[in-house]
Amino acid sequence: MKILSLFVVSLACTAYAARYEDVTVQRFPNADTVVVDERERVEYAPDGTSESRSETVTKILTEKGRRSAGVFTLSYSKRYGTAEIEYVGVTGPGGVERKIDVSATTKESTDNESMSANIYDPLDRKIKCSIPGLRIGDVLRVKTVRRTLKPRCEGKWADIAVMEWTHPILKSVYEVKAPARLPLRSKAVRNPL
Repeated sequence: MKILSLFVVSLACTAYAARYEDVTVQRFPNADTVVVDERERVEYAPDGTSESRSETVTKILTEKGRRSAGVFTLSYSKRYGTAEIEYVGVTGPGGVERKIDVSATTKESTDNESMSANIYDPLDRKIKCSIPGLRIGDVLRVKTVRRTLKPRCEGKWADIAVMEWTHPILKSVYEVKAPARLPLRSKAVRNPL
């Protein structure tokens, strides 16, 4: 049994090295972090309620990236549903992943960012999870779940998937499971510049 465990750990370290070793500051000189993989799976019901599960894997390249990734933020509105950070893990260059105690490092508060636009809703919430011990070269894995319990328009489901950001994204998958009687329609918008 011990030999099998060592073999599995050895395979995990090899897989880590093969997957993330080419994500370097030399390859991405203008990036502080690189999203290596992000996936979101949404399933909605005919009444417009939904559940969205996402997983994001980010490699930290610089000190600025380490500081900005040191707190993960998830925003949502209590008026329409719930949100939760399910898992946070950090994998070091050796390939060993350590789990962050989300319940001990997470704080929820009112999201006041819209006040400058004279919009304030105490039901707009922000969940912040501090990630202690994050280092340059680490890979951060975050899993979240959002549930829409009350759609913004009765009997309708809508969502926005932003597949570009201010840092490189190597892979992004957005998957929607739709009921047959409420088929999916989409509109892609891209700035020609």
